[in-house]
Amino acid sequence: MQIQGYIFVGATKYGDSNPIIHRNDQGNVRAADSSELSFGTFDQDENTDQNFVLHFVHKTTTETQETTIKEIINYQYGNGPHKGAIPQHNLPSGTITNKTITYTRSRTVDKVNVHNNSTRSSWKSTDNNRSSFDTITLPNSMPSYDGNQVGLYKLDRSGITVVKSVDNSSKTSSSIPSINKKDDEVKISEINPSDYQSDGVTTIFTITVPYKLNENIHVHYIDEETGDEINHENNPNVDDSQLITEYTGKPNERRINLAPASV
Repeated sequence: MQIQGYIFVGATKYGDSNPIIHRNDQGNVRAADSSELSFGTFDQDENTDQNFVLHFVHKTTTETQETTIKEIINYQYGNGPHKGAIPQHNLPSGTITNKTITYTRSRTVDKVNVHNNSTRSSWKSTDNNRSSFDTITLPNSMPSYDGNQVGLYKLDRSGITVVKSVDNSSKTSSSIPSINKKDDEVKISEINPSDYQSDGVTTIFTITVPYKLNENIHVHYIDEETGDEINHENNPNVDDSQLITEYTGKPNERRINLAPASV
């Protein structure tokens, strides 16, 4: 027997103070079938009609919501001829990361009276209730784009950024967690899932970690009359501290007056 929003749980003879309510082995109220009715047989009393009562409880369901927060770490060249490109060769182990935390919450929904609906539970992670992503240890350097020169690009800590994107921005707040940067590590600060509580929405935090190229210019001082290199070893009168033999700078920077007028 079904009535929209209700569960039939038993029947009693009208006026009976001890209704027969059907329960399962755990003692919880369960649905009953009309075949379990013990009343309703017509008698031969022409003066009195029979009355009996069918008992129903409100049908309830569990409503679950889910939201997903994803962290993506992008490593890229911050300058030089391949600015913006992703390193392709000889990447240090563990440099590519794509982590996801899924949160759920639920409530009991009364199919008859919505005012009886329970309050939603707090958001909880499906992964041991974790509330943050792991700390990422960043490589100190990246190889050249062709992979032939290891360590050519150095980590630019000050250039690390985080950008948030959502698959339905109208449902998600604009809150963006900060990034904790320390030495060669980076970590998104503790995440409050209530800031991103839209059911079915995926919030993505993309952390971009740039690596910058520093070019080296080596300068050699040559005695054009002897062909020897000018230094203290070849000429005791030369002060090597006055000879700048190496410059380091960003690509396309122009160095002028590389050599002194006299030594």
